[in-house]
Amino acid sequence: MSDYFSDKDDQSFDMPNDDPSAPGGSTPPPVSPASGGAPDESGFGSTTPGNNAPQQDIVYFGILAVIIGVMVYTLYAMFFAGSPSVPAEQIQPVPVETPAKQAATQSQPPAEMPRFGQNQQSSGQPSASPTPVTETSVTTVPQPTPTSEKTSAADTQKTAVSNSKLNAVVEENSVLSAAVRRLTDSKEKADQRMTDLESEVDELVATIDETKAQLAALKKQIAEQNAPKVTKKEMTYHIQAVVEGRAWLQSSAGANITVKVGDELKGYGVVTKIDAVNSVILTSSGKRIRVN
Repeated sequence: MSDYFSDKDDQSFDMPNDDPSAPGGSTPPPVSPASGGAPDESGFGSTTPGNNAPQQDIVYFGILAVIIGVMVYTLYAMFFAGSPSVPAEQIQPVPVETPAKQAATQSQPPAEMPRFGQNQQSSGQPSASPTPVTETSVTTVPQPTPTSEKTSAADTQKTAVSNSKLNAVVEENSVLSAAVRRLTDSKEKADQRMTDLESEVDELVATIDETKAQLAALKKQIAEQNAPKVTKKEMTYHIQAVVEGRAWLQSSAGANITVKVGDELKGYGVVTKIDAVNSVILTSSGKRIRVN
């Protein structure tokens, strides 16, 4: 081993000249990251991989943006599907950056790493370590479209208007209910008053009928009292013919009757004696019947 390193100590090499004007010091052309060339002499060739990885990232973000847009559209459709008052509006698709734009953003070549020995001065100063390059990826966040914001504002306004109208209807219904209750109470009182009046009218009718009956009786009594009294003419008899034990009489009314002792005459009583000689008939009342 010692022999090997002792041989290496005798070897030497020339530092590359940074001055491009110096002979033999021309700077080799930089290797393009997109060319995918082989490493240079210093061992620090192109550190950037080919274009396959950026294209895969672009496709991935594009698919992710499309999925997010579909999810937002589905949620919006589910949320506003049951609202009949809001007219159906088409939702504008979420703006998604095309792979070409993302490729233009991400395909900028990273800073070229310094080659070994290139930054060293001719005076022998040590070269700075290469700075690692970090690639930044752009993630597109879906922003709410103006149409959805206008729809939300319209829904909020319509909901407020509907609530105000509903409150007005409820208040009007309360007022009408109170008025109906008052009318119902007034009707019940009027019905009760009508019933009382009907009872009073029935009592008055009964009183009037009774008074009429009393007046009729009183009028009849007064008429009887004021009517002139008619004096009945007393029935009288006189003898037309007489024999012993029998007599033929004629009344004042013109009726002819035959009587004997023991017969009864109206207004005279019973015949007690017939005197044919004197032409006199004696009665129980004391009255006598003679020849006219």
